[in-house]
Amino acid sequence: MALGGDTQRRVGQLYLAFVRTRQGRAAEALDLLDNCRDVFRRTGQAWEQAASSLLSAWALIALGETARGKAACDEALRLLKPLGDQGPQPRRRHPRRTRTGPAKVCRRHHHLRRAADATHRLGFAAAEAHHLTNLGRAQEQDGDPSAAIATYAHAIETAHATGDLRTAALASARLGRTLRFADSIAARAAAGWSRQCLQGILFVLHTGIGWEDLPQELGFGSGMTCWRRLQRWTAAGVFDQVHQILLAKLNAANRIDWSRAAMDGSHIDAKKGVPQQAPRLSTAANPAPSTT
Repeated sequence: MALGGDTQRRVGQLYLAFVRTRQGRAAEALDLLDNCRDVFRRTGQAWEQAASSLLSAWALIALGETARGKAACDEALRLLKPLGDQGPQPRRRHPRRTRTGPAKVCRRHHHLRRAADATHRLGFAAAEAHHLTNLGRAQEQDGDPSAAIATYAHAIETAHATGDLRTAALASARLGRTLRFADSIAARAAAGWSRQCLQGILFVLHTGIGWEDLPQELGFGSGMTCWRRLQRWTAAGVFDQVHQILLAKLNAANRIDWSRAAMDGSHIDAKKGVPQQAPRLSTAANPAPSTT
């Protein structure tokens, strides 16, 4: 079918709208697509009409208008189905491999990094944010949370700069998951280190050695570190809390013989000392003079 000048201009606008979506300029892309979609409908260009609807869906979702985006996507699928074009159809997900070879991991990171750098040079900020989000996911899956956190933060910043709310939300969700995972690792590491310090404290108190004499080969850390941790925990009342918890658990299990309990006066507060007794009155008829 021969295309007139107006139709050719609309096809050019369709291609330009695609470029605008890659640049993250969703609002401009929508204006271009609205101008050309009616022309494609009148001229019977179903594929171009479907392409404009699909690009509109992307732009609308990027702007946070998910309901209109879904409607545009459904329209694109409706138009493409009679044409037999399976390009935009959802792809079947393959089972995820449990292991990835080092060479394949390196190639995947290199590919995603090159894609992000290339889109950055071209000014396709939305595509750059998308590639960065995928790169962060690859780094997360390969056990490098520090790199993933930095990459996700870059993706979020780039997506927000272009107004791409969809990619920003996806990268933010993945960043939150990575941070929770990293915090759990740090918490487990901190718990393990505190346990080692407690073992060092108990070893010193049991053997009576000096803090500086704590053997390093035991793996309990520095003796002075254990001493500082003991002072800190004591000031915070940690051992008093542990004592109360232990007594409560033993009492609940009927493991305390209260018939042998005794009260130690050294644990009873006597603030301001013992009250002074009033002076006794003399019963003598003539009190002796004072000699002091």
